Amino acid sequence: MEHHGKDLDELYGRLIIPPLERVAHEERTETPASLGRLTSETAPHLRALIQSAENGLGVCQLVYSRIPILWVADRVGSIRFAVEETYERAELEYLGPLVKGHRLTINEFRLGHPSLLDDDMAGRIAGEIIFDTDDDLWKITNASGRYGLRPGRSKAHLQNVCTVFRNHGIILEPSFVEPMA
Repeated sequence: MEHHGKDLDELYGRLIIPPLERVAHEERTETPASLGRLTSETAPHLRALIQSAENGLGVCQLVYSRIPILWVADRVGSIRFAVEETYERAELEYLGPLVKGHRLTINEFRLGHPSLLDDDMAGRIAGEIIFDTDDDLWKITNASGRYGLRPGRSKAHLQNVCTVFRNHGIILEPSFVEPMA
């Protein structure tokens, strides 16, 4: 769902373009293969994935408790999502999604939040969607050092993103992380 006008700053926070020194070269030049936009066409598929974990499918519970889905509200308020993909640096060979706790080698790189956006990397708020096995529910965070944990991000901004997902039938529990000073 795209929004127009001044209300975007109020809904999702002011536009952020991260400094180039905080964005790897690959995040500026490569796009995740799993990249999608939350639309009426993609929402049923994302909802089915989410419901399979909620309904107890162990494969989905295990995978999505260890592999977060990245999301970002872009310049116009659309929500983009992808898994955080890893690649081999020399050959640009796909290695797989980044699993929580995995340390990349010098020969590997990841495609984080900036790679989900257009060439200028302009985004508003971003974070992760992950299945919480302790509570058996999906949580959405603002855990993105370049967009979600920046000064000026608020619980209301994250809640507004939850509302967009809810409007597509996807229920996520907000888990707000206080922004950096």
